[in-house]
Amino acid sequence: MKPALEFKIVWKDETEDLLELRVSATNGNFSGAAKLYTQHGVGKRIAREIEGFPKSPKDVRVIEIGTFDPQIAGGGIKLRLFCTDGSGHSEMEVRIQSKFGHREESSFLAKIESVAIDDFVNQLAAWGDRVGDDAYLRDAT
Repeated sequence: MKPALEFKIVWKDETEDLLELRVSATNGNFSGAAKLYTQHGVGKRIAREIEGFPKSPKDVRVIEIGTFDPQIAGGGIKLRLFCTDGSGHSEMEVRIQSKFGHREESSFLAKIESVAIDDFVNQLAAWGDRVGDDAYLRDAT
């Protein structure tokens, strides 16, 4: 399996409590990448928000990091995790936007598995907000 989603801390500002993340996502046919700015502790926050997904076939989790506001520097990513059937098969809807000179955006779906989500949560929970910390969510193909 290959990564459907990758997060990596590429810069840290101690005085401003600010992190720069490089995020990329793909479903094998479509992809997107962006650098975005967020607060320290984002890895642990995301881990808490998606831990245990899916609890039921109706479970939906939405994560948004960065910004989609064209007036603010950086980019954004929005993830919506949801089940596609009563057996807990899951997909992730990805919207990723980069604002590097001019705005670029990509939106697509990627198949994911519960065990991969658990692994991703463990990686994020272990983050120490250090440059180089990374986490990968594998796809289900």
